[in-house]
Amino acid sequence: CWEPVTMDDPRLSAHPDWLKQFREFAWSDLDSLTMHQSARIERTEKGFQICIYNRTDYDALLAGLEKQGLSLPTADEWAYLCGGGCRTLFPWGDGMDYSMHLHHFESPEDEDKPFDMEEPNFFGVSIAYDPYMREVVKAEQFTTCGGDGGRSICGGLGIFLGFLPCSPHCKPEVQEDKELNGDYDFYRPIIRVELI
Repeated sequence: CWEPVTMDDPRLSAHPDWLKQFREFAWSDLDSLTMHQSARIERTEKGFQICIYNRTDYDALLAGLEKQGLSLPTADEWAYLCGGGCRTLFPWGDGMDYSMHLHHFESPEDEDKPFDMEEPNFFGVSIAYDPYMREVVKAEQFTTCGGDGGRSICGGLGIFLGFLPCSPHCKPEVQEDKELNGDYDFYRPIIRVELI
């Protein structure tokens, strides 16, 4: 996962090739530069934000959350949070509303509008709005919901099938390896409350 650091972090100076690329980036017109699973730099209003990539596996994530008194939702809990209690394919119904402003299907006239699926749902939760993003859930093996890493969209399946992985009723996907992908996987820590 990506860890924000300052420019004087010794892990940066240990990689002169990163510093060289950062200098070249600083003089470019680009907004960000990512070196695959290594380091990333982004322009901000105050200058630059640098992040270092830390490999994270599923078991370490669960153990780290547990030490903090946190957990992840199960796939069923995630589906309920995502759907806001709905019984339809999507929170708004069983079909795709093609007038929505959606990630990866932007039109020039929607440029300044917020993405509709990023708006909070019935529970006030912003969830499952980008099919490229997979949300890690608690299970016996590394499992994700809410996205497929963009496979359906990149495969040319269009809006409806491309966004189907964002449905609260889409089957959770068990991942083959245990390592999280810092560019596509994210998690939603929860606090479990025991009722007395």
